Amino acid sequence: MNGCKEDNIMKRLSIIAMAAIAALLSASCNKSIETPMVPAPQGSIILDLDIAGFDGAGDTKAAKKGWAKGDKLNLWFDDWNYTARADNPIPDLVITYDGKKWTAGELAAGRSLKPNGKFSVLYEGGNNLSVCNSSWHVGSQCFEYPAQWVAEIGKRVNYYHMICRKEDVSYTYSGNKLTAAIADWYTPSAFKVLVKGLDPAAAGDYALQTVDVTTPGTEKYPNTFGGFCVVPGSEFPEFSNLSGNYKGGVVGVPDADGVAFYYSSCDFNNATVEFRLFKKDADGNFVRTAKAPKFTGKTLKTDGKSIKGIVIDQSKFK
Repeated sequence: MNGCKEDNIMKRLSIIAMAAIAALLSASCNKSIETPMVPAPQGSIILDLDIAGFDGAGDTKAAKKGWAKGDKLNLWFDDWNYTARADNPIPDLVITYDGKKWTAGELAAGRSLKPNGKFSVLYEGGNNLSVCNSSWHVGSQCFEYPAQWVAEIGKRVNYYHMICRKEDVSYTYSGNKLTAAIADWYTPSAFKVLVKGLDPAAAGDYALQTVDVTTPGTEKYPNTFGGFCVVPGSEFPEFSNLSGNYKGGVVGVPDADGVAFYYSSCDFNNATVEFRLFKKDADGNFVRTAKAPKFTGKTLKTDGKSIKGIVIDQSKFK
């Protein structure tokens, strides 16, 4: 009888051992199923972004109302170029608006996103950074818009687009989804002069000089920029500006209603402001048009949060 009991005990122990092994195998299989998902290939980032439009502060002549098909936002993440400090004109990510939603391009080669972090983002009205002369200069990646010589102004004059930008945007990245909210845009193109009726396709053939002529002999000018720079940081990149010509000269850019001329800022206080328009002749020289209209008693101050605008019909320059 004792032998039978011992056999039964051994059988039960054997069954328990086999059950334990089966449980371990099952747990091992389940564990392999729960292994974190491999990130999707580059170019398939899912966007969960709340992006505010840049509506300005009520000046409907100047403000950009919402986003248009083809608009692009350029994103630089976290410690972009902080270690390498080398010429790198390619943003980490470019997203494009198709008229209904934003879609992501490919993440720049060699870059990856953290589970959470920060980025900086910039919109420029030409939607094409490749037209800029890009170079690594004094610890920054600089993007300078092309310039042309205007003899009467005595300076090289850049064309300069509308720019909106935002630094220090917090994001999360999980399951290949990028989540963030972008609001409170800042603009270094806060003053716009629109010459209505000019051919937008010929925008580069026009230059404008805006001058405060209130006090004879002491002309003043709105500020101009020639481009922008991306400055590496340990947590997120920052933006800085490239100086313009200090003489109120800018080259035109296309606008739906004519040709636009953007300035970084202005400070007119009960001023008489003269607008001098130049057109390129057959020899490639900029020649001033017959008339230069003046606005008297003009007060116009920019704050970087909106774009102040003036519209002048092309007939005023003839």
